[in-house]
Amino acid sequence: MSQHEYGHQGLFINPRFVTSISAVSSSPMTGKSTFVVSIQGEGDGTKLFYESASEAEDAREQLIAAALR
Repeated sequence: MSQHEYGHQGLFINPRFVTSISAVSSSPMTGKSTFVVSIQGEGDGTKLFYESASEAEDAREQLIAAALR
């Protein structure tokens, strides 16, 4: 079972248990971008924060690719 590390939080997510990944949203107030990963058996999902929209999009694409393998 492979695990992947995403985001500056050093959070480990097993792509096999990912059930959904939201679109990236950006906050003009904080300047940060985020997306939410829902994991099987987890309540509200895990929110991942990034310094820029491009970083968030890259991480989201990597996670989607890993989940589809």
